[in-house]
Amino acid sequence: MCDTNETNRRNGLKFNIPPPRYTPRNPYEEGYTKEQLDMRRKAEILKYNKSSNYRITKAQSWVQVVNGNFQRRTYSNEYLNRPTTEDRDCENVVTYSTGANVPGPKIPLYLDKNIPLYNYNTQQTVQGINNINEVDMWRTKYDTDLISYSPTIYTINIRPPIDNTQYKFSVNTSFGIYVRGVSSASRPFKININMVSSSVKVRFGGQYLSNIAPIIVPSSTINITGSVTTSGTFAGAIYLGNIIINNILLYTSNGNTYDIILEPIISATFDDGSSSTTNNITAQLYTNLIDYSNDANKLSNNTKKFGTNITFTQQASTSIIGTPTLSGVFP
Repeated sequence: MCDTNETNRRNGLKFNIPPPRYTPRNPYEEGYTKEQLDMRRKAEILKYNKSSNYRITKAQSWVQVVNGNFQRRTYSNEYLNRPTTEDRDCENVVTYSTGANVPGPKIPLYLDKNIPLYNYNTQQTVQGINNINEVDMWRTKYDTDLISYSPTIYTINIRPPIDNTQYKFSVNTSFGIYVRGVSSASRPFKININMVSSSVKVRFGGQYLSNIAPIIVPSSTINITGSVTTSGTFAGAIYLGNIIINNILLYTSNGNTYDIILEPIISATFDDGSSSTTNNITAQLYTNLIDYSNDANKLSNNTKKFGTNITFTQQASTSIIGTPTLSGVFP
C-alpha cells in the first residue's frame, strides 16, 4: 500500500506547474566588459560617499563654519541665468580619482548611465508570485503516435477543485495496426485483433484496478489480411477507425493519478505457418493518431495506409482521425 501511494504521488508530480524562475539579465552576454561595469558601479558608490550618508562630525562641521561654507553669499542675475549644457550634464563630466580622494594611481572617473548597474549592493527586492486559484477538476496528458502492445492512451490527475468523490470518464481516440517482420519469400499473412471491454485497463500507483467495468465501442474482433511482397524486412500500418471507451468509474480524491491503457489480444501469423528467425511477423496497436501529418510513414488523415514490401487486402477506415479527447460526468 505504501508503494502504491508513493508511486501515485510521483506520478502526480508530472502535472505540477512550476512557478516562473527569476533570471536577471547577464550584462556580459550583452557585450559589456568588466572594466565598464566596474566603472559604473564605482561612480555610483562615489555619488553617495558623503561621510556616512551626509552625517558629519562636530569637527567637520566647525571646519565648514570657519571656512565660510554657511556664510551668506549673493549671486548676480547673470550668474544665475547662465546654465550650460555642461551644468545640466555634470554627471557626464570626466573627473579623476585624486579629486575624489580615491587612493592609488590617477585614473579618470565618469558615470555612463547607459551601462547597467551590476553587482551593486542595494536593498533586497522581494520576488513573489500570486497564488493562482485552480478551476480545473482534473488535468490530463497523452502522447501521440503510440505503437505498443499496451499503450497508455490517457493519464488523468485529480486536482483540488474536484467536487465529487467519483466521476465516470469517457475517452475517444483513433487507432490502427502496425505490422513488421522479416520473410525469406513473399507470402500472405493474417492478423486477429480482439478489441473488447476487458481490453481496457486502468492503473493506479503502478497497480491495475480490478473493480472497473468499462464499455468499449465498437467491441469486436477485427481480422486483417495482406501479403509480404518480397523477401527481406517489411513494415506497414493501416488505419482501422475510432473507438470510444465509456463507463470508466474512478474515485476522484485530490491527487489521484490514473493511467488508461488499451491492451487488446493481437495475433499475427503467416498463412503457411512459417515462424523462425528468418520468417517472423509481429503486430502492435497503433493509437492516439494525429489528425494531419506530412510524414508518409505516419497514420493521419493524409496517410491512412502505408507500407514497405507489404500490402493490405482491406481498405483503411473512412472515418475522420481526430486528436484524443477525455470527458467526465458525475455518475
